[in-house]
Amino acid sequence: MWEHYRKFIIPTQLFIIALCATLYFTGRVPLGGAVAFFVMMQLGAVAGAWWAARLKGKLNQRDDRLPLDKS
Repeated sequence: MWEHYRKFIIPTQLFIIALCATLYFTGRVPLGGAVAFFVMMQLGAVAGAWWAARLKGKLNQRDDRLPLDKS
């Protein structure tokens, strides 16, 4: 999971910070809401990296036997 997360950490963090700052400074969301949004997006980024690593692991461990092979 950490390999995937480290690969995309800079663009993801820049996007999250820019979005939260935009929401706060345009006056659409109060500071508490922007912080809550920041925390939720961070949790989503970690969950997304975990999910991507899980899917990649499932694809890598798939065996290449024929569907009707009973051995």
